[in-house]
Amino acid sequence: VVARDAGIDPSGDRFLAKVEKSVEFERLLRRVRRATKPVLSSRHAFTLAESDLNPEGMTFDPRGNRFLFGSMTKSKIMQCDAAGNCRQFAAPEQNGLAEVLGIAVSPLDGSIWAASNSATTASLFHFEPDGKLIARHDLSRKPDPHLFNDVVVDANGNAYSTDTSGRTVYWVARESGRLEPLIPGLRIVAANGIA
Repeated sequence: VVARDAGIDPSGDRFLAKVEKSVEFERLLRRVRRATKPVLSSRHAFTLAESDLNPEGMTFDPRGNRFLFGSMTKSKIMQCDAAGNCRQFAAPEQNGLAEVLGIAVSPLDGSIWAASNSATTASLFHFEPDGKLIARHDLSRKPDPHLFNDVVVDANGNAYSTDTSGRTVYWVARESGRLEPLIPGLRIVAANGIA
């Protein structure tokens, strides 16, 4: 792994705990750290006041110049400007909104897509830029398991979401407005992030 020069620092890997004090391991760590200097150009942007928001998904909306955060624990979506002034975008349980995972902004029209899961339903929510619901696309989580996880929207306004439990990818074509499997029969173990 070190020879691939991928910038991977294995020092925190619990699977290597038995060898982390060895001379060989220390030598490899020095080599990795020499080849991969830290980039220290980031700065603190802002802090969310709700420490229990638990945002699994976040996105930046360039049209609205705002960040959007989906809450896993509070069943809502928050929006914050670059100065950290935050307010609610979608209220808790608004239109059936439950645990919010992935969230994305459409480059076509600035609308917002969010993956949300309740005990019974996996849903893709589509909102106007101001938070008004455009559509909700649902899949029952029984008898087949479904869990919409991450979301991406292409330049044409088509939305795609990983279905982690269903081991596949779903999409909503802008033209049809229907939720369908992207490729029928496609099976992906632990389908999660999507780009």
